[in-house]
Amino acid sequence: MTAASVSPTGIASILERLPDYARFDRVQSAHDEEAPYRLAIGRMVKAWGDLLLDVVEVRPSPLNRNQGGMVDALLQAIGEIFQALNADGEINVGSVRGPQLRSLRSCDSDLLHLMEGCERITLTLKQKEFAGAWIDAESKPLYAALRRLHKQLSQRNRVLSLRESLTLPELDLDCYSPEDLA
Repeated sequence: MTAASVSPTGIASILERLPDYARFDRVQSAHDEEAPYRLAIGRMVKAWGDLLLDVVEVRPSPLNRNQGGMVDALLQAIGEIFQALNADGEINVGSVRGPQLRSLRSCDSDLLHLMEGCERITLTLKQKEFAGAWIDAESKPLYAALRRLHKQLSQRNRVLSLRESLTLPELDLDCYSPEDLA
């Protein structure tokens, strides 16, 4: 797969929304710069999750237990990316100077590279006739890339002094009947 097979609109949307760090002089303008960037990344990540779910549900090949577990792991990794994207707090505008600014720019560069790689991998899913074959061949590289993507977003959050959302605790749903959950 070549770079030309990567969705140009998704990557272009993110590039167009890269924050202008010169505008990080006030908290509100910093948030105004950051929000569209995070939204563009989120839209692309959501598309990967949607594609994964669509293909797994529609393709004619049943998944074995390991493949189903890998799909769950991929979706969990996507969920963790959304937690990082939904970080809250006020951006520390004083932190966007010198070494921190270089760190943010480095994170942005790494994010774009990782986004392109994830996009390439997920687009190969459209070309596979059987989802199980794709999971066996591509899920581990995609999972590793999603974990690195989360790490880069978490690094950006630390530099900007943002807090990631708390993880919801696991609930014991065995105590509910199916009718209670409907």
